[in-house]
Amino acid sequence: MRRNGYNELKLKTLAVFSRFDQAWLSAPLWARLVEYPDRDGACSYLRRLARWGLLHHRRDWRGMVLFRISDKGRRRLRWLRGKQGS
Repeated sequence: MRRNGYNELKLKTLAVFSRFDQAWLSAPLWARLVEYPDRDGACSYLRRLARWGLLHHRRDWRGMVLFRISDKGRRRLRWLRGKQGS
């Protein structure tokens, strides 16, 4: 059984990354922007979206994992926003 709001966090996440367009964001910064309560789990959640192809990820020169939205992520965001209105 699906719980209400199953895609809410995904929608919120993709909207934040879309707003920053091609900028690379860290998991702690994303967690602050979306008020994600589990800062330790933030990177795990973003890595899951990257595995699904919704985000790109890479490491910076310090070894920190950074993320940005992919084309597939933009398409999913449009689809999620369309479902919101229906």
